[in-house]
Amino acid sequence: MKQEKFKVVDCIRLFIKSLSFNLDSFPKKEYELKERIKKNAYDMLEIAYEANTTEVIELKINLINKMLAKIRLIDFLLDIAVEFMLLPKKRYLKMANSLADIEKYSRGWLLHVKKGLENYTNTGLEELNSTVIIENEKLNKKLRSDKNPDTILLSEQAKKELNRP
Repeated sequence: MKQEKFKVVDCIRLFIKSLSFNLDSFPKKEYELKERIKKNAYDMLEIAYEANTTEVIELKINLINKMLAKIRLIDFLLDIAVEFMLLPKKRYLKMANSLADIEKYSRGWLLHVKKGLENYTNTGLEELNSTVIIENEKLNKKLRSDKNPDTILLSEQAKKELNRP
């Protein structure tokens, strides 16, 4: 098996592999529950890949939150399987620990992305403020007459605006 550089994806892949082994003992009448668990696990992997490749930070945060929701749903479905005695408690505990690891890495990822957004937003505002100040200075220099710096040159439209009651 190829090891992923991205820890969350690697944990999810290992979890999916263990799922196949652990859900084999489900009776045929509980096919729906078994398939829902598997489907949500594969969806979680797909969301992780999508979040990892997207550049839009807000979308990335949304996808990670969606992945966390899938983790909770899978845990709930596995809990139901234990209640209906479809899954031994020992297997559930191993799978729940794997899910807890995935959740821990996902929450760390989410915090990292949010910090990056915070830093980007603060830096962006500082750059925007300095750009506005520079543009205002340029505008003031353009409006001033070369012959008399105290005289501000106004366009005809600006003069009409000033003279309007």
